[in-house]
Amino acid sequence: MKSILDILSGIETEFLKGNTDVISLIKLDHRKVDALCEHYQELDSVAEKDDVLEQIILELSLHTTAEEELIYSLVDSQDHCHTNEAFEEHHVVKLLLAELRKMSASEDRTDAKVKVLAELVEHHVKEEESKVLPKLKGLDVNLDELGQAFSNRKEQLKKPQNLVQPVEGQSEKASKAPAKRKATPRRSTASKPAGKTAASKIKATKAPTRKTASTKTKTIVAKAKTRAAKSKNRKAS
Repeated sequence: MKSILDILSGIETEFLKGNTDVISLIKLDHRKVDALCEHYQELDSVAEKDDVLEQIILELSLHTTAEEELIYSLVDSQDHCHTNEAFEEHHVVKLLLAELRKMSASEDRTDAKVKVLAELVEHHVKEEESKVLPKLKGLDVNLDELGQAFSNRKEQLKKPQNLVQPVEGQSEKASKAPAKRKATPRRSTASKPAGKTAASKIKATKAPTRKTASTKTKTIVAKAKTRAAKSKNRKAS
């Protein structure tokens, strides 16, 4: 059975092929989550399923936040209807992630919840790749620069104080402390290989406070928005 890192690196090598534009990077994230959800359903071991579930939560948490901040804000001026729908789909995904953070694969409803999450993400991906992402090509933006900003933002979000994002509708008190997964019998630490998942290395240990994107990322996005607005004005005139 392949490890999580083998699966992710294999997809990156096969799919990306040296492309660094933001559309390719977003589609790569989509393929990774799809592969992880499929891998989860193939496993029998509770411990292995919990590891994969942890990685799914990490991948989707990083992706949705970076995408909302950097991509939807650009496309919104061109296609508010579809970006608004995409925001709402992200919101439902985050609600499911918040529930799954507290669960283990040993629980009866976890497999079903992961399946529902996978189906929701699959629908969202089809809509986004066919209706939202193509809008970026019509804007006067540097897609490689935007891709770098997207990657940088995801890396910044991996820091422990940024990892857990509050879900809309949560109380302020509830959103300050990271949710804890229920304790379940696991393999001993002596028998489990160290560093099996990237998620386990960066698990939050302190109450998180959300930080905004770096100055460099903000500058790239601000320039992209300016060029997009000018392009829209030229078309209108």
